Amino acid sequence: SKLDSTQGVLHVRPVVDGDKLVLWSWANDPDVRGNSFSIDKIPYDVHSKWFDSKLESKLTCMYVLELDGDPVGQIRYDNFTDGVAEIDFSITKSQRGHGLGTLIIEMTCRKACLELSVFSLVGFVKSSNQRSCRVFEKAGFIKNKSTIRMGQSCEEFSWTCH
Repeated sequence: SKLDSTQGVLHVRPVVDGDKLVLWSWANDPDVRGNSFSIDKIPYDVHSKWFDSKLESKLTCMYVLELDGDPVGQIRYDNFTDGVAEIDFSITKSQRGHGLGTLIIEMTCRKACLELSVFSLVGFVKSSNQRSCRVFEKAGFIKNKSTIRMGQSCEEFSWTCH
């Protein structure tokens, strides 16, 4: 847990089955879809199957960030290639712009490295999403390069597990 006098008590916990609906609603937030590499809305049945497979996967770690007991963000680490895990995160609309994206990365990155037995983390951010680019930079990630992913211009950030 982390205490921030301006925001309340922050706590990170593993995702549980009961988080399925809130994660689906966050995934379909118009801003989240717009910053995603796949902008289409996600039907609940598709999300449900995906969520169940991620929850059971040994190649994925997922966490929820809570503020005073209420879920305000999620982060997922997926084995990307040998020894490297890819990060995906989002913060609920009402809490964006308060540094919670940086905090959720800082609060979970070492744990994810250990759980997934990886030596490096990578994040891909659409070049137009400057807010998320700043999140990775503030969390100590290095901008490696600008690249194309799924036909879209993006920035690649990495962090070496310690």
